Amino acid sequence: MPFEGFAVPVDGIEYRAFLLGFFPVHSRNSLSPRLVLYPAHLAIKVIGTSQYEYTALRQVGYRPERFLSRAKIELRCQDGARYYLTLGSAAVERDLLQFFRNRGLPLTAAAAQVLDAPGGTG
Repeated sequence: MPFEGFAVPVDGIEYRAFLLGFFPVHSRNSLSPRLVLYPAHLAIKVIGTSQYEYTALRQVGYRPERFLSRAKIELRCQDGARYYLTLGSAAVERDLLQFFRNRGLPLTAAAAQVLDAPGGTG
């Protein structure tokens, strides 16, 4: 991986968390979302840019495509934040899930199934 990072093609990012543990916060960016993977951390832009070390990711999930909803990769962070990534293609989804698996991050059963399915990269 290049030191300057690798930008993942993202069509949209949703952010959800609870402010002070009680008040729900929700943001969405489909105009200028950004996900950049670095050797030791990732940077993700919804409204502002946040950085997380990979160890700060608690779990990586997958939500399959549904009626009126595209497939999403879910990043659950130790601080309670959740990011839902809408990516450009199924191949990019598989590559990103494989990247997280290779880093030793826990995948949900649905995320692991994407990689273990015929045509997956796992």
